[in-house]
Amino acid sequence: MSQKPVRTSRIEARITPDALKVVRRAAEIQGRSVSDFVVAAAQEVATRRSARLRGGRPQSAATVCRFA
Repeated sequence: MSQKPVRTSRIEARITPDALKVVRRAAEIQGRSVSDFVVAAAQEVATRRSARLRGGRPQSAATVCRFA
């Protein structure tokens, strides 16, 4: 069984109440916490965008984050 990386870094964001409702609902649908949902969504977008800028194929989010 692989271990999850220890999460020691933090980010903060201020969003509108309506945006928070949308994020909470999406997290609920996926069975995730809001924090897990936001981190996964941010990693997914960052992976795609950095791949596009490199002109290559996307790496997994875990690979991108390991070297971030």
